[in-house]
Amino acid sequence: MDSQSNEATLQDAGVVEAIRAVDVFAPNASEAQHLTGEGPVEEALAGLAELAPLVLIKLGQEGVIARQGKQVVRAPAIKVEVVDTTGAGDCFNAGFLYGHLNGKPLEACLRYGNLCGGLSTTARGCMAAPTARQVEKVFKQNK
Repeated sequence: MDSQSNEATLQDAGVVEAIRAVDVFAPNASEAQHLTGEGPVEEALAGLAELAPLVLIKLGQEGVIARQGKQVVRAPAIKVEVVDTTGAGDCFNAGFLYGHLNGKPLEACLRYGNLCGGLSTTARGCMAAPTARQVEKVFKQNK
């Protein structure tokens, strides 16, 4: 589940139950901080990890931080010339799920997410989403 930038907090009816019902929760940093009322991203991550088995907090140009159980993993963003960030978070989610559904380790899944999100920003509009073939090529080149 992606939180989709709304005004809800963990105090609102049904929010905690919704997060507990998912396998992967993937807000961006400002969404995670707003939801939890926590300042530092690491504190928001810790709070959300009490609710969902896997939490990913997207950090834009700083990459992503994730927690699964006690394991905390960071993955840097890729360096690209950004043209438009429209759809980058959704492309990150697609890349992460591509790795996850193909049985890749968490760190690789985060890299797939960062590759898809980053590559999607190199052209105008959300139609710049990369294909699986493009992502695999860049993944292999950037080990």
